[in-house]
Amino acid sequence: MNFFSAILLGILQGLTEFIPVSSSGHLVLAQHFFGLQGEQNITFEVFLHLGTAMAVILFFYKQLWELVISLFSWGKSLDGESHRKNRFLVLYLVLATLTTMIFYLWLPLMGNPCLWL
Repeated sequence: MNFFSAILLGILQGLTEFIPVSSSGHLVLAQHFFGLQGEQNITFEVFLHLGTAMAVILFFYKQLWELVISLFSWGKSLDGESHRKNRFLVLYLVLATLTTMIFYLWLPLMGNPCLWL
């Protein structure tokens, strides 16, 4: 993969990550049309997603730090209501993650869903 292709795929990843379609799908289509198939592209895709995750963490670091602080702030304070809301947000994130994990582990055990009908 040349430098221009890597830059183009990085821009595509950044632009499509936060819209409600698959940014990975866009990467696969772009790699197909540019003829960039192979094992090394899987590693490159992982690093593209890692870069996106790092960008999100850097952009939201203040809000993420507030969530962490709220988990350990249980005393009465002027900011108690915001800490309570942050703790519920963390709880909802954990519940959503656990639900996704359960379905991810359970569905393959159920066989082909098309055969259920």
